[in-house]
Amino acid sequence: DIQWADKASMELLQALATDTESRGLMLIVATQDDMDQDASMALAYPWLQNDEKWHTNITEITTHNLSEEVTHEMLSTILESDPTTTQELAEIVYSRTEGNAFRIVQFLEYYGNKGDEQPIKNWDSETIMKQIDSNTIVDPVEEKFGFLSRDVLEALKVGACIGIWFPASVVEQVMQFENLDETLKPAVDHGLIKVDGGGYTFAHDQIRDFALPPVSERSAVNLTVGRYLSEEVLGPDETDGYMLFLTVEHLNRGLSMVTYQDEKNSIALLNMKAASDSLARSAFQSAASYAKKGIDLLPPDKWHNRSALTPSLYSVAAEGEYGVGNYVAAMQYSKACLENAKSFKEMRRPYLTLIRSLGSQNKLQEAIDTGIELLGELGETFPSKITDVTVAKEFAKTAWMLRRTSDAAILNLPVMSNNNKLFAMQILHVLFPYTYLARIDFTPFVVFRMVQLSMKQGLSAVSSFGFACYGMILAGVMDDIAQGYRFGQVGMMLVSKFNSRHWMPRVYTINYGCINHWKDRGTLCLHPLLHAHKTAMEVGDIETAMTTANLYVVNCFDAGVQLDRQECEARKFYNFMTLLKQDLALVMIRPRLQFILNLQGHAKNPLVLTGDVMNQEDTLRLASVLQMPALVTSINHIRMHLAFLFGYHSVAACLAEKNADIYTVAFSSAISRSHCFLEALNFVALARSDETTKKENITNAKKNLERLRKWRKSSKKQVCPLASLVEAEIVSTSDKPKRAATFYQSSIQEFGMHNCIHNEALANELAGNFYKMINNDQQQAQEHHLQAYDLYVKWGADAKADQLKRRTPCLATKRSVSIETATTYTTIFSD
Repeated sequence: DIQWADKASMELLQALATDTESRGLMLIVATQDDMDQDASMALAYPWLQNDEKWHTNITEITTHNLSEEVTHEMLSTILESDPTTTQELAEIVYSRTEGNAFRIVQFLEYYGNKGDEQPIKNWDSETIMKQIDSNTIVDPVEEKFGFLSRDVLEALKVGACIGIWFPASVVEQVMQFENLDETLKPAVDHGLIKVDGGGYTFAHDQIRDFALPPVSERSAVNLTVGRYLSEEVLGPDETDGYMLFLTVEHLNRGLSMVTYQDEKNSIALLNMKAASDSLARSAFQSAASYAKKGIDLLPPDKWHNRSALTPSLYSVAAEGEYGVGNYVAAMQYSKACLENAKSFKEMRRPYLTLIRSLGSQNKLQEAIDTGIELLGELGETFPSKITDVTVAKEFAKTAWMLRRTSDAAILNLPVMSNNNKLFAMQILHVLFPYTYLARIDFTPFVVFRMVQLSMKQGLSAVSSFGFACYGMILAGVMDDIAQGYRFGQVGMMLVSKFNSRHWMPRVYTINYGCINHWKDRGTLCLHPLLHAHKTAMEVGDIETAMTTANLYVVNCFDAGVQLDRQECEARKFYNFMTLLKQDLALVMIRPRLQFILNLQGHAKNPLVLTGDVMNQEDTLRLASVLQMPALVTSINHIRMHLAFLFGYHSVAACLAEKNADIYTVAFSSAISRSHCFLEALNFVALARSDETTKKENITNAKKNLERLRKWRKSSKKQVCPLASLVEAEIVSTSDKPKRAATFYQSSIQEFGMHNCIHNEALANELAGNFYKMINNDQQQAQEHHLQAYDLYVKWGADAKADQLKRRTPCLATKRSVSIETATTYTTIFSD
């Protein structure tokens, strides 16, 4: 019944309704018919409308009052009577109830059972008519209330102010009744309320409405209940639980009756406690609402003559607004705190919220500059000019501090106690994703400083993230996958040491999104990433949840998950990011989702990332304005992948050249490995097409192969088949066809064994080309091309499957599977 649902409950319903993995759930929601409410609900909860992007299938059932004809039919059925005998009764019932089904039943139960306890079905219409005096017909509910004593009515009045369900203990204490059950027994006997657990539930919304006091009296009743609860029930140290929220709700409803500032201050404090508890439960809307209510209760000179309550309320309001995506409001509350702060301690929480709000609005440079300036005030300074030399010195310093230090020695370090250093660790953690996207040269300093502070000042929960990121740099930049994995595991062990559910998703994201994919099959990283995403949402860490979602989509593709499932997952995240106004996450996921759509055939030109979710030119322009090299790198990599896959090797080469710094910009991401692999294959394709540059291109392909071989030493499962296919292509340009065939077969088998369907399809396609053009074995060529086609179709890359069909005569009998892709592409490449 969403008529009475709170914000948090509606968010839960949305999560259930839009979860594409849940295929056996039907939700039936009910609300009163109100045009204004319908409009506001459509605005606040767009998932309740039929919209493809929410993956919800809504069937609206509008129920009206019964017509006189249907009322007559209903009476005849209930009374098991001939319709001719119930006509007069139906007219009377309809005139009194206007066809309201609930009131019809109440009417019949009242007059049918009046003076007798036998079930209504045993009464005929004639008997009921005898009970009715048409001149004195009364409302059954109203008459039932008329039978009740004053004490019962007053108890029901208090209960109705609490809600559709009310706890017996509260009403009993407010009314000072010795035995509420005995008092309310007449109301139970008349069917007005029902015993329900430790309280009572009104039998119907309309009965509760009838029990409510007049609007003019409700504030007084609410205030009486709230005062009693706060003075007699709610303990001075109680900061959570049902009683806290019940107390605050009643006091807030009765604020119009409060005149003294001292009482307003007390209610503001309770709102502060409710806001903090809501924040801890990730109920951001409720947190912001309670905090703002508390702020409104403060005196006009709240910043000049105040306690710690004022900055606390503003800080929580800022965090609540940030949680629901109201970044402008979050920044306003944060800046108010910073402008009026009397101590650095009061500035910590608002500073973190301010930096996060800037980052979420794509103001990455401003967020980074704010963080660096703040770190300087905490004694953590950085070089004004960053060069390879300064980075190498910082790495050497960090490595020296960790020399000969075992995992056990790290775990047994003392706990960090310096509050300024603890705050510095938090700022460094917040800055990490922004520097990764917009100032990659500064990212190593952020990571190294977290490790250095942990080694010098002691461990904190943030240290788990710092060591995991250090492992990410070792694996992705230094190509030391073994040590990278080791420090990633140290981060995991520190999460356990501090028993921190809040930090678990952050460390999982680094480990399973950026480190473990080097050692394990990609599919083994997917479930932990989903778990990290869900946990991050549960603990209110929206930023990490969005980062994890993007990494999950990247790793889904790298693992060769079928494209229809990838699209479903990516769209779910895309819609969620849209709902939460996560602009930064949105600009990163759009190219990945459009990539999938292009491969499926949902684009006019599969080489251009323009379609359902993004426009390539607009996004590249935005990336330039926002100074986000990571976004440009991601887009260029995807375009290179598409160009190579569809056979436009010169275009792929241009895009690969634009991404020459990918091993720095996208270090430790799966796309750096993908780039090395695809660029090597593209070099060989260029060598075949141009004899004048063949030697140079083969040399470049061999350089990439050496990088793959280096990775292969620590990452056999992931890199072996990639290296085998590259080696097959290189060898195929020489006079060693048997050796090339062996490498082709090896890569196909390994890709198949690891369920990398996309790469298995590519390996079969390239093997088919080899047998057709170089080895002149048409039968083998046909078998591999047929296998490649079937695998592309199975993967869901309909655009690629159709292109292969057009280029391969043996596939002429295959049915075209692509929907929108044109036969020829006119716009191939533009800067």
